[in-house]
Parts: sequence; structure tokens; C-alpha cells
Amino acid sequence: MKFLKSYTFRVILQGVLTIWAVTTFTFFLIRLMPGNPIQLKIDELMQRQGLTEEEARNQTATLFEFDPDQPLIEQYVNYMVRLLQGDLGKSISSARTPVGQQLLKFLPWTLFSVGMGLLVSFTVGVTIGLAMAYWRGGWLDNIFTVFASVIYGIPDYVIALIIIMVLGVQLK
Repeated sequence: MKFLKSYTFRVILQGVLTIWAVTTFTFFLIRLMPGNPIQLKIDELMQRQGLTEEEARNQTATLFEFDPDQPLIEQYVNYMVRLLQGDLGKSISSARTPVGQQLLKFLPWTLFSVGMGLLVSFTVGVTIGLAMAYWRGGWLDNIFTVFASVIYGIPDYVIALIIIMVLGVQLK
């Protein structure tokens, strides 16, 4: 019983409980919101293919292996069982494609982007930090301190959008 008091056990337990809580919250939030993804797919099938609502619901249920008439608790239990088996379901954007396959498809580019971002930020951060330490109290130190304070106050997603707009749109 000594392992129950260990730091590692508590951290792992906290991580598992956090993942369970977030997964459960997300499951119920998506299903209780108006205009959930399943309903959007049903509406899309009704508009594009001229299906009745019943036909569109049946086709969507077959497409995503989902029974919309099942009680919410049963849907949750089925979802958790499949999730624990590694089945993340089917993609809504790429019909009949497993989500796990989609994740693996984009994983190399994600890792490359994150790795390059870490490498660039580490290199630039250390270089600027060294320059600020070398010329401590000088004009370069003051400029970088003000710049860092301003950048720190801007959310990361806003900076990402600005970088995308400048590099992707303006500079092509």
C-alpha cells in the first residue's frame, strides 16, 4: 500500500482522472449542444442528396456507427468502451476514414512543425537572452524587455494568426 502514497502514483492517477473528466465533459457537451456535428451531417445529406430526414438519419447512423435513438448514457458507455479499445470513431470530414488513421497521416508534419518551432524559439530565446545579459541595462536590454512584455500579453493563437497572415498570405 506504500505505492498509493507515492508521488508518481498520485500524478498518474490525477492525469487519468483529468483525461476521463475532459473526455466525459466533451462527450456530453457535443451531444447536448444545438447543431451538433451529427445533425449537421444529416442536414447536409438532406440538402445535397434530397433525402428525407429519416433516410439521412439512418445513413448518418450507418456511416458513423452511431445509433441516435439510443439513450445518452448507453451512447456514453459504448463510446468509452470503444475509446478504451483504441477506436476513436470515424471522421466527419473524411467519410468512413478512422480518426486514428487521420491522426497518423498528419502526425509527421505536426511533429516537424512543433520540433522546428521549439528549435527556433530556443535558439532565438537563448541568443536574445545572452545579448540582454551581455549589455545589461543598455538600450538593447530595454528594447527587448519592452518587446517581450508586449508579446507576452498577446495570446498565442493571435500571434499564430498574424504569422500565418504575414508569411502565408502576404509573402505567399
